[in-house]
Amino acid sequence: MKRSALNICIGLAGQIIIILLGIVVPRLFLVNFGSETNGFLNSITQIFSYFTLFEAGIGTASLQALYGPVARQDRQGISRILAAASRFYYRTGMLYLLAVALLSLLYPLCVSSDIARSTMAVVILFNGAGGALSYLFQGKYLVLLQAEGKNYILAVVNTAVNVASSLCKAVLIGAGCSLPVIQGSFLAISIVQMLGYELYIRKKYGWINLKADPDYKALGQKNSVLLHQFSTLVFSNTDVILLTFFTDDLKLVSVYTVYNMITGMCRNLVEQVSGGVVFRMGQLYQTDRKKYFVYHNYYEVLNMTLGFTVFTIAYLLLPPFIRLYTDGVRDIDYLLPYLPLLFVLIQLITTARQASARLIDYAGHFKKTQWRAMLETGINLTVSVLGIWRFGIYGVLFGTIAALVYRANDMILYACRHIICNSPWKTYRRWGINLIVFFTVCRISSGVSLFVESYLDFAFKAVWVGMGTALLYVAVNALCERDMVKEMAGRFWSGK
Repeated sequence: MKRSALNICIGLAGQIIIILLGIVVPRLFLVNFGSETNGFLNSITQIFSYFTLFEAGIGTASLQALYGPVARQDRQGISRILAAASRFYYRTGMLYLLAVALLSLLYPLCVSSDIARSTMAVVILFNGAGGALSYLFQGKYLVLLQAEGKNYILAVVNTAVNVASSLCKAVLIGAGCSLPVIQGSFLAISIVQMLGYELYIRKKYGWINLKADPDYKALGQKNSVLLHQFSTLVFSNTDVILLTFFTDDLKLVSVYTVYNMITGMCRNLVEQVSGGVVFRMGQLYQTDRKKYFVYHNYYEVLNMTLGFTVFTIAYLLLPPFIRLYTDGVRDIDYLLPYLPLLFVLIQLITTARQASARLIDYAGHFKKTQWRAMLETGINLTVSVLGIWRFGIYGVLFGTIAALVYRANDMILYACRHIICNSPWKTYRRWGINLIVFFTVCRISSGVSLFVESYLDFAFKAVWVGMGTALLYVAVNALCERDMVKEMAGRFWSGK
């Protein structure tokens, strides 16, 4: 419990800092370099996210395999799993580095832009090298920290890196430095981060034996995990890539990424809270299945309440914030109708299915559900590609929503029928209640225009909007889940 609270508190504090920096620094790029450069930087970031496929499912498979040995404090079992993971990470890490080099050569030849090809190549090389080196040398250790519930360490390091990187970029932009120099500072900080993790692991985990007999069987589902990972990446990152290559307009990519950046930050806040207990839920599933199912129910209600609260606030505040954030940028219109609703709907559906998705992961049903994940990918790509020709930026959002609606329902039905062995009615009822509240708020707010004059004015109004929205969702969900609230309160006070 203490470690979960620590994960949540430190994670939230770090995420708030990252959000503030994540708002300021992209605006500096937007104002000083223009929408095209902003679109380019976000485009290559999304492409690099696909390079995590080189992990071939090793990370998630290792994480699920480690929950049991970690809960039992079986050091030999942990070493054997990490020994197997280490071998996979090394092989695929070399491919990762090669892919970074190839992308730096090919991307400038495939995308039409006013940005110099040499600049594109160097920026891509610097951007990708940091992630590749981190993956190659410390990927296996980060998985162990997650399995042990030490997400707070990852949060502290991630926050420190973001602060240092953002400050360097801000100073270099102010000094009029070029894009390659600015991106080079990020690579340097990434190398320092990697060395810091290496020293920590050697000091705290000197007992790890990577020469132990590798437990390849524990990672037996890595190929099935890879298919799920690919599906997740398509859902999360395909839109930017399709807009980059099908519209050939990096300015339109910039519009998408500004909205996606803000809603993504809100999602990270939700995940910092819900993710703080993930390690404990995973261990509990392996050691006390009956108790896990009780807490699964709690997790679903709390996560759904939190998610709907945060994203309803985001929907109400997106238009005035976008207007404020892009003030002075004249090369493309960022205030497009319906974008706030579509981006928020994507996050709502994603958050609402999270409890079922995690349960499927804990149960290790990767192979049994892999064809479902690939069907989700097919729906997303098909609808997005067809939609982009007719509806432009809206088309890719339609594709993501269509795939999410299918997969969210599939996850709920699968988890209830094959793992919990219970009716999905409770979950659907919770969805329905929160959706009714959301669309009611949308309907009422449609006739009200929230105008802000400054960031301080925005912050003041955001507090009142946030408090009112939070009270509404907490009251509605508490009223509809009266028995559960009483049960949770009783367990809390009794310490069970």
